[in-house]
This record gives sequence, structure tokens and C-alpha cells, in this order.
Amino acid sequence: MADPARVAECMRTMRDAVSIPVTVKHRIGLDNIEEYTFVRDFVGMVADAGCQTFI
Repeated sequence: MADPARVAECMRTMRDAVSIPVTVKHRIGLDNIEEYTFVRDFVGMVADAGCQTFI
């Protein structure tokens, strides 16, 4: 979660390599960062990369 762009890149790579859905399990924050905007931006970036299911 510390590098959302990297997670998004990994999501694209995995999504293109397999025919099953790729999901992401994440937390509501990272270390002392617990603002809604942090998790919203993380999920948004990874969703744009093709993830449809977040846990």
C-alpha cells in the first residue's frame, strides 16, 4: 500500500497473465496513515488497473 502505482502495475500484469479474477486484500490504512483519502486513492488507482474485488 505504500506504493499504489506499483500495486496497480502488478495488478495489470497479473490480470493480463491469468483468466481468473485477481483480487486485492488491503487494510484501511498504513502505519499511522488512516485518513479516508489514503484508502480511497489506493483503491481507485488499483481499480483503474483492473481490480474489481477488494477485501
